Amino acid sequence: MGSICTYKLGQWQCPIRSEVDSNFCCLHDGKLHPNSSIIDNLKQLSQSNSKKLLAYELKKFESSRLPAIRFKDQHFQKGIWSSVKWNNDFFVRCNFTHLEIETTAMEACVIEEFKFKNCKFYGFNDFRSNWLRGTFENIQSKGDEFR
Repeated sequence: MGSICTYKLGQWQCPIRSEVDSNFCCLHDGKLHPNSSIIDNLKQLSQSNSKKLLAYELKKFESSRLPAIRFKDQHFQKGIWSSVKWNNDFFVRCNFTHLEIETTAMEACVIEEFKFKNCKFYGFNDFRSNWLRGTFENIQSKGDEFR
């Protein structure tokens, strides 16, 4: 059985549910849940044995320069990354599926053996990052930088 997000705002409750044996990173306007730290949760997720991460509404977030977050053999699926900046982080053998990536930057990151599939890019920069051995399938892009 999966998990359900318990985040509420007034009458609205987050509808996101995780799949069986998956962790999910359900982020709302800069908060994971009340009294939680995004960085701590992302680091915990990066060390998880689960391969599937549901990333939903990661907004206005910047990872710290050190220590780097190291994602390995993870699958990010569903959701939006908006006004996000990754700094010195590693994504090795990671898949990105059904993500909307908007005004997002990766500075000095390593992305190796990746797959972007069914993603939409609206403004993306990869400052001094290394992209090695990856594939892109069914990508929509509105940003000249990405093309």
